[in-house]
Amino acid sequence: MTGLAVAHGKNVTAALSMISSDATYTSPEALALNLVDGQANNLSAFLQIEGLASSENAPNVVVLNPNLYANFLTFLSDSFVDGILITVGVLAILLDIYHGSVILSVVGLIMIGLGLIGAEIIGAPLIGLLFLIIGAALILFEFKTGHGFMMITGIVVGVIGAFLLTPSYITYSPSASSSSPFSESNLFTAAALIIVAFMVAYYLQYIIRSLGKKKYTGLEGMIGKDVEVKEELVPEGWVSFEGQRWKARLVSGEKALVGEKV
Repeated sequence: MTGLAVAHGKNVTAALSMISSDATYTSPEALALNLVDGQANNLSAFLQIEGLASSENAPNVVVLNPNLYANFLTFLSDSFVDGILITVGVLAILLDIYHGSVILSVVGLIMIGLGLIGAEIIGAPLIGLLFLIIGAALILFEFKTGHGFMMITGIVVGVIGAFLLTPSYITYSPSASSSSPFSESNLFTAAALIIVAFMVAYYLQYIIRSLGKKKYTGLEGMIGKDVEVKEELVPEGWVSFEGQRWKARLVSGEKALVGEKV
């Protein structure tokens, strides 16, 4: 920084304070401190200052937009997005445990991986990662408890971790956009995720109750019930259960006569 300031004849002290003291300056302040050559509000004003606004001197302006990879890295550089990716990824894995498919687990692992990559890019603080780990553990522990409370608590802790992922140095950014993670869109996303957590908890309760219900049809419905022998079992034969004929076999190997209940 010192070498650049000296080479361009700029204020060395003011330039160094931007590094050592996180100093930020408005454009008029930077101009007054001899940190910049001038100020322009837009490209047209800059061309006017440089004498390039006339048709004879007009340069060939080439607009460069970030490519897909650059936009992808920019997306992952949002600390709140990283935290939400990790939290939702763990939630997807929990849902897959109940559904027994592989798709949600794969999607969940990809989301967690992307969130960790983003956290590495921004140099996320350990306190945010710690909250995310605790939240993930609580979400997965829901499989053991099954009442929804652990999952909802884990989501809330994960959302807090997403807010805490913001590196402290970003708060000194002179960017026009707010560096605070507590933006309206982030707060709305956090509230929506917590609402979704309650809905998922209700859905999991429905699945758990369905798994615990007694079967009333098919082979499962015959367990523990008596059937009437329609054809002598020696030890195989035919029985009747609720008007349906079933082929049966006595495990004991003994005989059962027609009309008996077994």
